[in-house]
Amino acid sequence: MSDISQDSALPDDPIELAAIDPALYFETRTGVPVAEAFRLAYRVAYSRIGSGSSLGEDRAALAEDIAQEAMIAIWAFVRDPRNEVREGQGLIVRITTNKFLDRCRAHKRDRVDRTVRDNSATVLALADTADTAVQALARQMIAEIEAWIPGLPQHLREVAELMWDRDSVSFDLLTYVDAAEQLGINVGTLKSRLHTLRKLFCQHFSEKYRSERPQNGTSC
Repeated sequence: MSDISQDSALPDDPIELAAIDPALYFETRTGVPVAEAFRLAYRVAYSRIGSGSSLGEDRAALAEDIAQEAMIAIWAFVRDPRNEVREGQGLIVRITTNKFLDRCRAHKRDRVDRTVRDNSATVLALADTADTAVQALARQMIAEIEAWIPGLPQHLREVAELMWDRDSVSFDLLTYVDAAEQLGINVGTLKSRLHTLRKLFCQHFSEKYRSERPQNGTSC
């Protein structure tokens, strides 16, 4: 009989007691039954949330979630016999309040993240729109320049067709030496014709594309 009694008795080791009867161990450590502890955690969370909660959730459901998170944290604390529990109700209130504050901080971070994402998306959309507009203007300008070149006097048209660089929108595709050699003229003559070409270019395009006209050798 003595063996049976010893087997059925609860162990003195708190870790073994926690494993055999967690609810009894919780009450032994905190002085508060588990069900009452949860109700207290729920009331604390519900009152902290308030009627005008900015967390964007149902007040009762949110309070229950926070109370459950608090109970898990409270159990983790009291289960360790190295942690001293001086006043069980105070521990429940403190941990539940911390869980509520954690939820508030997480909600604030989420709002900031959403704002950043929304603003980033807006900036990218505006940048894409602006980039599309610039590209369209550049294509129009290139097309108009390339349509203008064939109408030039022959000696200038030859220079323009040889030196035109549509990537940089300029008349600087070749060096003076290479261009003069291909045209069979000296460098001085090439420079003179380029000067005349650029002057005509500016007269024709400077008003329409004052801020977008080609730079480098074609600047006016």
